[in-house]
Parts: sequence; structure tokens; C-alpha cells
Amino acid sequence: FVKGMELKSRSKRFVVEDGLLIDRENKTLIQALNDTDTVVVPEGVEVINDMAFGDYRTLSDTMFMLKLLRKVVLPKSLKEIKRFAFEGCVNLENIALPEGLTAIGNEAFKGCDRLKRITLPSSLTEIGGNVFPFGIEIQSLADKYVVEDGLLIDVETETVVQCICDTEEIKIPDYIIKIADSAFRDSKNLRKIVMPASLKEVGRRAFSSCRRLKEVVWNDNVEIIGGGAFNFCIELREVVLPQSVKHIGNSAFSHDIALCNIVLPSSIITLCKALQSLKASSPIVVTLLGIIISLRLLQYAKALLPIVSVFLPNCTDDKLEHF
Repeated sequence: FVKGMELKSRSKRFVVEDGLLIDRENKTLIQALNDTDTVVVPEGVEVINDMAFGDYRTLSDTMFMLKLLRKVVLPKSLKEIKRFAFEGCVNLENIALPEGLTAIGNEAFKGCDRLKRITLPSSLTEIGGNVFPFGIEIQSLADKYVVEDGLLIDVETETVVQCICDTEEIKIPDYIIKIADSAFRDSKNLRKIVMPASLKEVGRRAFSSCRRLKEVVWNDNVEIIGGGAFNFCIELREVVLPQSVKHIGNSAFSHDIALCNIVLPSSIITLCKALQSLKASSPIVVTLLGIIISLRLLQYAKALLPIVSVFLPNCTDDKLEHF
């Protein structure tokens, strides 16, 4: 429903209480209907639903935005905050996560730029991607999560969950195995990232829309680069991947308009879809074991296809034409 609309319910399951639409049967807060300074979520609510206060459209569509909301009081009964729950609540500055909360969904507090500090309860066991705004101060009471050098880290899985600082250069700690989905997404200032030798996987959209990113320093052992991992990195000019890489997801480097050189390992297993949506302002060159090939010429130079297929056996002529 559109924020601010008056809603009445005759249902026993769905009730409107203090401007909140609540599903009593599933103990879920479905949506905040009124734009007000303070909201107290009633006891008994266990789940705050997708987009209950926020919306992935809020940053571009004020019809869905809660402009006045500054404080939310959550009940002790709360167990889960779902994705986009508070996204775009631009003036939210006071919210305490209760003990008993176990999960926070993707982008739950994205765009809440006035939210400067938050404490993670000891009960928390799951945090989605890109949950918090950059610059937030996080104190963790949960054994599973620590904050180290501006990075929120899951120590059990040795994963960078999210970057919460927005500095120009970041070195990932040496024990990290994975960078989670959307971990650095939308960083405004990141220019250089140094990967550790321990790293095995870069998640989907991990560095998507890091528009000032210019340099990625790889170490051996990384095997998987997820879909969209570096898309819309518009200042990234060169990608030199180590020989350990076995999989590149769809559109991993799409819309990187400054990209002019990619060095790919012979061990690559999945490639074609990862590069088919590349759009660059200058000819893109891929170096394969010393053989340099212009991707823009591939669809016209059929004679090159057998040479490429030696190193990319899973790529068919049809796929190569879409580079």
C-alpha cells in the first residue's frame, strides 16, 4: 500500500494497529502505513516483512518513502528483519536490535545514512548482503561476527559480510576465504582492493557499482568470481586474473566502460556469459596465454574461433559472437 493511506480491516487475521498492518496468524508486521516520527512495534510481532518500512524504490520514488521516521522501538519477541525492511528511511537514527533477533535480510537498512551506530545482539546468526549504510559504527555482541578494519566479518565462515567504511584502499585480512554477495557494493570512494592468498571466492555483485575502483590486486588461490562481481566499475581499466580461477559468473565485468585489457587463466571453466554484456568505450583486448584477441573483432573473424576454443573448450561459436 502507498504510505499515508487510510486502511481499515474487517479480517481477524489482518489488523491495523497504530498505523501498522499486522498479520496476527504469522506474527508478522506487513507494512507501516503512516509516516511518523516514532514507531513502536507491538510485542508479539516476530517478523518484520520485506519492505515493511522501506522499499527498494524509495531512493527514486518519494511515494514509498517514510520521510519523518526517526526512531523505531522493536519488541523483545522479534526474531527476523527481512530484506529492504527499512531501506530508504533516510532520517532513521535510533533503533535498537533486541536479544532474540536471529536474522537480518539483504539491504534491510540500506540508505539509512543518519543511522550512525548499532549493536548486534548475541542471538544474531544470519546477516544478508549490503545490510548497513557506509560509515555506521557497529558493536557486535554475537560471537559469530566481528568488526575488523572497517569490515564486518563472519568468523565462523571466514567471510567478509560487508564493508562498513568507505576508504580509498582496503586490504582484506589474510585468513578470509570468501567475500560475500554485495559486500562492497556501491562504495563511493574505494579505489584499490588487495585480495589475500587465502581467498577462494568473490560473491555476486561483491564490488558492483564501485565507480571509483581502479585497481584489484589478486593473489593465487581464488577460484570463483560471482555474477556481476565487478559490474559498473566504470574506472576499472585492467583485470589480470590468477591461474587458479575456474569460474566467472554472468556479467562479472559488464558495463565497465574503461576496461581495455583482461588477462584470463587457461584453467577457466565458465566464461562466455560472464563477458557477453561487456560494454566499453574502446576496443577490449583479452590476453589468453600470450595470444591477444580483440573481442569486438571475434564476431567478424571466424578464423580466430578455433584458436580461442583451444583455451575455452566450453565456448561455442554462437556464444563467442555475443562477447
